[in-house]
Amino acid sequence: MKKSILVPFIAMLTLCAASAQAQQLPTKSREAIFTTAIGSSEFSTALAYQHLWLVGKKRRLGLGAGLRLTNYFGSNKYFTTAPAKLTSGQTGPGVFFADNIEENIDSVLFKNAQVNSLNL
Repeated sequence: MKKSILVPFIAMLTLCAASAQAQQLPTKSREAIFTTAIGSSEFSTALAYQHLWLVGKKRRLGLGAGLRLTNYFGSNKYFTTAPAKLTSGQTGPGVFFADNIEENIDSVLFKNAQVNSLNL
């Protein structure tokens, strides 16, 4: 009876000792990322890759390079444009919080809209 308990106990101790060894911190990190967003009459996708070299004693800071391709597709979208002085009657940082003057806003309808962006 004692012999049957001893073998699993030794195996368990061996596994615990093996997992208790110190692990080396990684020096590189590579990621490939795909995202998508879907809305009413529009959607967007993004594909990215990044390569980081982890630095520091605890490897918490990453320095590196990456590439990102982003696409936006929409249909029947109104785009508005006009200088801030016309749309809200003022300029400066406060323009973001001011009400728009609807009769001064200029808009255009695009049946199909697409925006592509490639970042390095």
